[in-house]
Amino acid sequence: MSNAYSEDVSTAVLRRMKEGGFDFASIHPIEFYATFPDEDTARAAAGQFRGESLNAQVREREKAGGTLSCRG
Repeated sequence: MSNAYSEDVSTAVLRRMKEGGFDFASIHPIEFYATFPDEDTARAAAGQFRGESLNAQVREREKAGGTLSCRG
């Protein structure tokens, strides 16, 4: 994907958000999950978000057979 194309797509998305009444001046929390093979790796990733995220958590996923997820 060329840089010019991605900028056009980004500009279009931002314009549509503005037209839809999105408030760019407000803070909008984004919730995401990442899965890691072990606790040390999950905790290291969670540590990278401290200061940027108010709620970085590491917990074992019930259906993942022991893998851990970092929720930011």
